[in-house]
Amino acid sequence: MQPFVVETWKQRPHLFDRLPVEVAPEVYDLSRLETIMSRMKDSDLFCRRASGGVGEPMPRLPHGDFAGCLERRLEKECLSINMSNLQKYDPVFSEVLDRFVRVLAPAIQMRPNDILYPTAAIFLSSPRAVTCYHDDMENNFLMHLRGRKTLHVFPFKATVASEFVKACFRKRQGIHETYRSDLERDAQVFPMPPETTLYIPRLCPHWVDNDSEVSVSMSLNFFTLPDYLLEKVYAVNDRLRAAVGRWSGRERAAGKY
Repeated sequence: MQPFVVETWKQRPHLFDRLPVEVAPEVYDLSRLETIMSRMKDSDLFCRRASGGVGEPMPRLPHGDFAGCLERRLEKECLSINMSNLQKYDPVFSEVLDRFVRVLAPAIQMRPNDILYPTAAIFLSSPRAVTCYHDDMENNFLMHLRGRKTLHVFPFKATVASEFVKACFRKRQGIHETYRSDLERDAQVFPMPPETTLYIPRLCPHWVDNDSEVSVSMSLNFFTLPDYLLEKVYAVNDRLRAAVGRWSGRERAAGKY
């Protein structure tokens, strides 16, 4: 990993033909994941309908109880399930995340303590499920573990947000609505068989097309210290601009100018 990441870090996505850290198949066995789901908070477990198109929203569904039926529901219902913050619920995922940070830090010429808010997530996808066009605030290494999927990843300039601050620091629930088929000219298309890893720089839009079987991926996400400091600068700037806008509005309403 090290020579590549130093060269392309935060510049462009890249598909590795291996995983950065080893993950045994029993770790992501569906029956084991069912057990973890049973103790997860609703705020960390998202079940969504995934039968829409690239530019369609993915409505959240009540997930109910997956015990004993996770694979059957994935086969029958065209779902996309996101198990977030797994390091809080399972020591094995916590250990995988720790190993990843120790491998990553020297590869991007940082100290492990400069890798901020690392999290581990599992994505479960039904056959032929489509994950809509979206982007993520975090840096993302997507480790594909079971099945096959294809990711279409776009450069940051393809995002239609007019201001960087809007792209970074506000929840952009409607980004799927900005998808246009002509954007595909700029897309990099990555078929992902098992045991491959896709690096996606933060804020690069992407969408996912799942193949004809249930798939499992693990996403290792994080910020870096420069990301965090830049967020603070833009967040303060955003609040100041909003405050100036409100003040100007009151002045105009009062007829002062």
